[in-house]
Amino acid sequence: MRCFYFTSCGDRMVINQDALALPYRASAGETDAPREFLPFRALHALRRPQLCAVIDGMGGYTGGDVAARLVAETFSSVTCPDLVTEPFLTCLLETAQARLAKEAFVHRELIKMGAVAAGAIVKRNQAVVFNCGDSRVYHWHDGELRRVSYDHSIVQGLHDSGEISEEEMRHHPLKNRVTGAIRTSSELTPLRLWSCHVQLNKGDVLFLCTDGVWEALAHSELEAAFHTPKPEIALHEALRGVFCDDNVTFIVLRD
Repeated sequence: MRCFYFTSCGDRMVINQDALALPYRASAGETDAPREFLPFRALHALRRPQLCAVIDGMGGYTGGDVAARLVAETFSSVTCPDLVTEPFLTCLLETAQARLAKEAFVHRELIKMGAVAAGAIVKRNQAVVFNCGDSRVYHWHDGELRRVSYDHSIVQGLHDSGEISEEEMRHHPLKNRVTGAIRTSSELTPLRLWSCHVQLNKGDVLFLCTDGVWEALAHSELEAAFHTPKPEIALHEALRGVFCDDNVTFIVLRD
């Protein structure tokens, strides 16, 4: 399996508050085009679980970029067990939260910082996907792109109740209001976890992205990219063809 990643400020933002967690490497900043994380193929061949994640620092508070970087560093430094359980994932999020709280204790201006995240822990043909907040994980299988994560957000609740469609979630005035996040304290926003197991068959792809990606591109546009041999290139070109109001970051895991 190969790992491709991309992250950018987008067209409106000056600072990129997104970050990436790759095995033994946390990355923040800019990439001018999708890049392959070359060590992933060799690490995957060792048949040890490997964690990849996208992290989105919360706007509106000082230190969103700091929070994203700290969460990415926490995730990338962890050694995943052969059997990934919900308690392990909860501990992972709580460890990241403690890292943020420790930083905010020293730098009080960061007391309200936070981030949301979505990740996948892959071992051979199995994956455990997880998220906290509104970053997402999709599974490409049998010619269909299906979301396998669950947004912790106001608009997800409105969609669950039938008040808005999945497409309307992209443009709703409350689209940026999350109900779960990794912050310096759960009193600010609850620390919520969603996880599930995904079976990976030959030709399947896992796609992780921050909300800047799924808000910029309709589901049909995202899905169209996976009908191509190099979906990471098609996604990059599609994002270049629209106005990206937010930072945009994604990871593609494929053969």
